Amino acid sequence: MKETIAPLNFGTFIAYLLPRFIAFYSITYISGTAKMIFDAALSRETLIGASFLILLFSSTAGVIVSAARALILDNIYIKSSNIKAEFNWSSLTISSKYEAFKGSIENKYRFAQSYGNMFLSVVFLFILKCAFTTIRIQTQWPILLIMLITIAILFFSYIFSLNETYKTINEILEGKPESINSNP
Repeated sequence: MKETIAPLNFGTFIAYLLPRFIAFYSITYISGTAKMIFDAALSRETLIGASFLILLFSSTAGVIVSAARALILDNIYIKSSNIKAEFNWSSLTISSKYEAFKGSIENKYRFAQSYGNMFLSVVFLFILKCAFTTIRIQTQWPILLIMLITIAILFFSYIFSLNETYKTINEILEGKPESINSNP
């Protein structure tokens, strides 16, 4: 069997790259070095060095955010929901089920990952912004309100998407023909 590398698609981009960038940007509130790297990347005189460092550090922050999502959010969801999270993986030896499963991962689970990663990244940004900057509620309440609304939307989108993912995977693995033959 020939192994192939999955192409970088929009689902992968939103699930990983954007939350990584936000997580690293959050660190600029507590790290002078991170702020200096960001400022250097935004200046006109910068070559690729600062941009490469941002990519590298963002990737590191993103791996941590993804791990936190998997360990914390996903487990809280599984323990608190009535969704069956124990699957019969042996049915994936059937080609149509395997293809439907891959489709559900790319078209549903990537969005759940993205919402969860973004939720944690924005919460991290919100906490660091509130803890390490002077906030004037009289003038900055709109941005704080927007951040809180964004956090709520991302959290509920994560829950909804993960619920849909588990339902779809369960239908595929249990063998319901409508989920195998339809677009995931």
